[in-house]
Amino acid sequence: AHPVGFYSGDWGSLSEIVGTKCYDIILTAETIYEEPAACRLIGCLDDLLRPEGVAYIAAKSYYFGVGGSVQQFEQQVQELLPKRSLERVKLIQDGSSNVREILKLSAEN
Repeated sequence: AHPVGFYSGDWGSLSEIVGTKCYDIILTAETIYEEPAACRLIGCLDDLLRPEGVAYIAAKSYYFGVGGSVQQFEQQVQELLPKRSLERVKLIQDGSSNVREILKLSAEN
């Protein structure tokens, strides 16, 4: 069996706590709500994911009032992690709340 860990707090210091290049799968939700937070998350994912690792990011398409968005996150990933690919695996539209997406970050094919 593989260990599972749950963490909360600032992404910027997580690799100091758990080490680097040690995760096959990372799951995040509501973590790209503003540009600085998204940048720290991207750095964290780069530090923590193994080269063949995968991250799933659940997010609103747009965060009203704080400015983060999936589109902005996609641009940041292209700039900061050119050897990774980001794809939308699920679009959730229920007609009564914000549009939500699930993104998959993986090694570039």
